[in-house]
Order: sequence, then structure tokens, then C-alpha cells
Amino acid sequence: MDEFYARFNKLRKPKRGKAAKLQKRTNAAIRGAIERAGIEAIDNPKLFKAIHRLATKLSHTRTAATEINNQLDVLIQEHHPHSLSNKQRDDLHLRLLDKIEIMEQQISEVEANLLRMRDQTGKPDKVAFHAYQLYGIVKLEVAVGETVGHNVRDWADLVPFGPNAITAPLAMLVKLGVLEEVEPAKQNSYQGKTTIYKRLL
Repeated sequence: MDEFYARFNKLRKPKRGKAAKLQKRTNAAIRGAIERAGIEAIDNPKLFKAIHRLATKLSHTRTAATEINNQLDVLIQEHHPHSLSNKQRDDLHLRLLDKIEIMEQQISEVEANLLRMRDQTGKPDKVAFHAYQLYGIVKLEVAVGETVGHNVRDWADLVPFGPNAITAPLAMLVKLGVLEEVEPAKQNSYQGKTTIYKRLL
């Protein structure tokens, strides 16, 4: 048992705030799983890493429980040539579900979807990434249900891309149901066109 603790106690550098709470919870879950498993504890770092990657892939995808089980079975076949008891299989399943839950607490579904969007070449979608950045600005400025409004130049001052790239990501956030346009742009001789949006998510 000591060797299991030695392996899992190679903890990451201390974190702060919400990340620290998640790290503490993860470490406690690992220790608890080892203690509950006893002699049935699985010593397979490659399998655990594969489960971590799968949890990252499945988070915020609303994948059905049966499909999650099927994908876990594939990982076990690939990375664990030895037979597993029912308890070991159940523990791995719980480990995967717990990891998915932790991943989903770290980022919203909308943000995850924006970061996962790809263009026709398979590279990250530039408009989606700009929308992700704008969404972050919106969350810094207003709560859900409140309104926010900037002209194009003001939006551009808040993000690392120019005013010509503002309109498309804002439209994407509206299409995704993140923002609602409540007051169309009106021409202002001093500030340009300003549209008022209501934050929905």
C-alpha cells in the first residue's frame, strides 16, 4: 500500500482558490479509492492517464451512459491486458465519472464548445476563439441577466484582436444563446455604433 501512496503523492504544485479545492478533492478521491480497493487496487499509470484523457474528451458532450461504458471498455482492452474483477471495473467507471465531473466544474459547456470548434482544415476556429475571449470579457463585466454594450472600437480595446474581428464572434455568441441583442446599434458621432446585449449564460 505504501508504494501506491508514494506514486500518487507526487502531487502537482500547490494551487489557489477553486483550483486548489479541486486539486484537494482529486487527491482525496485517489487516496480513498486506494484504501477502498485494498489488494484489488490497480497499478496501471498508463490506464489512468488514458482515463484522464477520455474524461477530458467527454466533458460537456452529454454523452450517454452506455457510450461512456463502451469507451471505457475499449481503454481497458488497450491498456490493461489482465482480467478485472467486477469491483475493479466499477472503481474505474467511478473514477472516469468523477474526473468528468471535475473537468466540467472547471469550464462551462459554452466555453468548452467554443474551444473545441475547428475550421475546415482541422485547426482551431478563429472566430470561435475570439468569441471565447469576448465571452470572458462579458463575464467579467456583467452577471447573467444584466446588459452590456460597447461600440466596436471599445470591444477591440478589451481583446487582443482588432475591430474588424469583433462583429462575427459577437454574432456567434448570440447564435449560441449566450447573448441576446436587446437594443440594435445606434449611430453616435463620438463613439460609433453601440449594440446592447443581455447576458443569458
